Amino acid sequence: MITETTHSPARQHPLGLGIQFKQEYKVRAGVARLPKAPDGLRFLKEITALPVPLLGPGLAKSAWGQLLGHPGLIAELERPAPERMQAAGLLVPTSLPAERLREFVIAVVVRPSGMVLADGGLNSIPLAGVGRLLIETSEHNSSISVNAWLSAQWVASSAELIGLLEEEFLRASSATQRAGRRSGVVALVESNVAAEVGNRLDAAAAVCGYELTTFEPPEFHDSAMNLMRSRVPSHLLVQSTLLNESSGIMKAFSRVSTRRVMLLDSAGSHGVLAALRARLHEAAGVSPGLMIFGEAVAEAEEDGYAYIAQIPLPVKKMGRKAHHSRFKAIVECLDAQLWYSRDLADHSRSGTVAFKCFRSGTKGLEWVADLDENAKIVIGKHKGPVGVLIPWEELGFS
Repeated sequence: MITETTHSPARQHPLGLGIQFKQEYKVRAGVARLPKAPDGLRFLKEITALPVPLLGPGLAKSAWGQLLGHPGLIAELERPAPERMQAAGLLVPTSLPAERLREFVIAVVVRPSGMVLADGGLNSIPLAGVGRLLIETSEHNSSISVNAWLSAQWVASSAELIGLLEEEFLRASSATQRAGRRSGVVALVESNVAAEVGNRLDAAAAVCGYELTTFEPPEFHDSAMNLMRSRVPSHLLVQSTLLNESSGIMKAFSRVSTRRVMLLDSAGSHGVLAALRARLHEAAGVSPGLMIFGEAVAEAEEDGYAYIAQIPLPVKKMGRKAHHSRFKAIVECLDAQLWYSRDLADHSRSGTVAFKCFRSGTKGLEWVADLDENAKIVIGKHKGPVGVLIPWEELGFS
């Protein structure tokens, strides 16, 4: 959360913005630091004085501080490129020796404090910032930074954020691309798709937390079957033009996984790429508006709901998310094979209902029980007819 007043640490960096004095960026290749000398901060001061879309001056200052001081993502690019900074309008000398430069991607999602639901919408919205940070180190000591430049973009949707991150993933070093643990997914696509947008398919999967393996005809049957025998993928995606050739693989996947096969039903390479993005965004639980399911969003007119919204949903391993006009967000728990929503009718703090629990039925979501804030079943509460069954056609998924 960001506020109008930035929090100042005991020792603040000369740049201000609530950044710690010894601001470090730790990556596999070693630690990089922001410069501290005034001459080395001139460009950063200019960029962080710029407005941030949809935020007032105080919140903009906090947003810049979060991006530089507390990025949620930091990755080092393979080859520092001053010319890319110049293309963004920054005065970076192209004569700088490459061995003294380090270039990073930093990203953060900021949510204004006091964000409330009023008149059917949010009074303020979350934003995501993606920046390119170039650091020049000292000629005599590579652990000392002497200058820094930053270019950044601020966006208000997950689709825009993921698009920016895909571009940066493609520019990242091979070590950065391989870093981290990601769930495996398999895609069966036509050969021309793999040839034309294969790298972008990998990037689209990676920024959603997946490691993608693609197989293409005519040899894809044996290869995919061998992979599933050794390691069951989290998801199987199949281009619709390959349904007949893929029937055996889909049956094998259905025998070892409770998840449905995802179809990529768009024509053309870029259509398949867009379809894969949409399916993996859904699978990863990406919220279109940069929201986190279970985070506290207060209701402007109803204090009781503000209290309920502060209690995390009893979901450990999140699956799909549904939206209903009356019950709002309903979240699938893969571990329990149940669905949960917040109770929007019983707003007291007296230990009564906080959540509603559903199971998946043939016609829709079937009510199982009401739960208190500790996820214990509330005994003896009368259940009216509303919400006993929520038909599938009344639900939207994201």
